[in-house]
Amino acid sequence: MRQTFATFRELCSMLPVKALLPAAVSGLSASLAGILLMGASAWLIASAAMHPPLYTLAIGITLVRACGLGRAVFRYLDRWLSHRAVFRMLTALRTQLYLRAEALLPLRGGSLQEGALLHDLTAGCDTLRDFYPRVLAPPLFSLLLTIPAVLMLFPLIGPSACLLLPCWLLCLVPSYYAAQTAEKQLQVAEAAYREKLLDVQDGREELMAANSLSAAEHILQDAASKLRALHMEIRMQENRWEQFSLLQQRCILALLLFLLIPCVSTGALSGIGFAVWLLVLLALLENYAELPAAARAWQKTLSAAKRVPLHQPTALPPDIAGQKLTGSKLSAGKISFSYLPDVPVLQSLSFHLEQGEHVAIIGESGTGKTTLLYLLANLWSVDSGTIRMDGIPYETLRYGQLPAAISCATTLNYIFSGSIRENFAVLHPHVKEEEQWKYLSICQLDSLIASLPQGVDTPLGENACHLSGGERKRLQIALALASNAPILILDEPVTGLDKDIAHALMDAILDFCKERTLLIITHDLPLAKRMDRIYRLA
Repeated sequence: MRQTFATFRELCSMLPVKALLPAAVSGLSASLAGILLMGASAWLIASAAMHPPLYTLAIGITLVRACGLGRAVFRYLDRWLSHRAVFRMLTALRTQLYLRAEALLPLRGGSLQEGALLHDLTAGCDTLRDFYPRVLAPPLFSLLLTIPAVLMLFPLIGPSACLLLPCWLLCLVPSYYAAQTAEKQLQVAEAAYREKLLDVQDGREELMAANSLSAAEHILQDAASKLRALHMEIRMQENRWEQFSLLQQRCILALLLFLLIPCVSTGALSGIGFAVWLLVLLALLENYAELPAAARAWQKTLSAAKRVPLHQPTALPPDIAGQKLTGSKLSAGKISFSYLPDVPVLQSLSFHLEQGEHVAIIGESGTGKTTLLYLLANLWSVDSGTIRMDGIPYETLRYGQLPAAISCATTLNYIFSGSIRENFAVLHPHVKEEEQWKYLSICQLDSLIASLPQGVDTPLGENACHLSGGERKRLQIALALASNAPILILDEPVTGLDKDIAHALMDAILDFCKERTLLIITHDLPLAKRMDRIYRLA
C-alpha cells in the first residue's frame, strides 16, 4: 500500500498542473452542467404540468438552454485542453523515462533484456499517458460532485445522505482487486504462451527437419486458445462487476428516493423538488459508470510504473557529466565477471592501455577474450572491480560519452540492409564521401565495390547477407574506423580472410592507427607479435 501511494504521488508530480488545470475545470464544469441540465429539465417539466403562466417558466427554459449549451462547450474544451496537455506530458514523460533508463544500462541479459526494457518504456509510457483522463479525472470529478450533493441532502434525510460515499467507493474497490487478480493470471498465461511461441520460432528448422512442425503448431494453437479463453473470462468478469456496480447504484438511488418521500409528506420538500432530486441523483450516478474502468486503468498504471524507471537516478558530478573523453588511458582494476553464479569467466583481471599503444589479447577459446571486449565497450557491467577511462569509472559516465571514445568491430555489429553509402550516412553522417573511400580502401574493399552492380549504392540485404563473411567483416572494420574514436577494438579481424588480404589489411590498419590506441583480440600469434604488448588470458 505504501508503494502504491508513492507511485500515485510520483505520477501526480509528473502532471503538468498549469496545463491540466483549465482542462480539469472544463471537465468538472461539463459534468456539473449535465447534472444541472437534468435538474432544470425536471423542474421545467414538473412545473409545466401544473399549467402555470408561461412567464413563470422563463427562468427554467433559460437555465435548460444555458446548461445544454454549457455542457457541450465545456465538454469540447475539456477534450481539447486535456488531450493537448496529455500529449505534451507524453513527450516529456518519454524523454524523462529514456534519460532515467540510461542509469539501468547495460543490462546483464544483453539485447533480450534491453528489448524488454524498450517495450516497457514504449507501452508503459502509453499507459502512464492515460493516468489523468482515465485514472484520475473520473473518480475525482464524481467525488467533487458527490460531496455537494451529500451536503444538500443532509438537511432532508440526515446521515443517510452519506450513502452516496460508500456507493462511490464500492464502484472502485471491487473492480480494482478483480483487475489485480486478473492481471496476475494474464501475466502467467502470456508468459507461458510467449515461451511456447519462442520455442517454436527458434526451433522451426529442427522441427521441419524432424517433420514435427504441425504437432508443435498444434501445441501453440492450443496455448493461444487457452489465452483467448482467459481473456474472454476476464472480460466477462469485468462485465459482472460493472453490472454489480450498476445494481448497487440503483439500489442506493431507490433507497434515497424512499427516504425523500416522507419529506414530501411533511412539506419539507415539494413534489417538484422531489422530481428534481430524482433526475439530479440519476445524473450524478451516471458519473459513477466510469469508475470500474478507472479502477482497472489504475491497476494497469501501477503495473506499468513498476516496469519503467520512474525514480530519478543519482545526479552525476558536474565535472563528469559533460566531460569529453580523450581516451588517453584505459585501465581495469581487479575486474571479475560471470554469466552464471559460481562459474567465473574473468577473475581479478587488471591491465592498462596508454594512448597510442597497440595491444593484443590472446588465449584459448572460453578464456573470456570477447567477454572482455563487451566489458570494455560497456555492453555489460563488471561484477566487481572497476574499469576507468581517463581515470573516470565507467559507472559514473553518462550514456553516450563512451561510444564517442571507443569504437568496436565485432561479430555482433549490425549492418543495415541499405547500401554501403547509406550505412556510412546512418552511423557517421559527418564523414564525407572521399573519407568513406579512404576507410574502404584501408579495409581492402576496392575490388568488392568494383564488382557490385551499383557500387557503393548497391543494397546489401538484411545484415549484409549479400556479402561473404570476410567482406562483411572488413566492412564492419571500415565503419569502426570511420568513428574517429581514440580507442579502436577489433575482434578477430583477420580470421577467415585470405592470407594476402589479411596481411594488407593489418598493414593498412596499423599504419592508420599510429596515434590511436588499438586493442586486438586474436588467435593469430604472428599478428599478436606485431603489437606493442600481448596479454594472455588463461
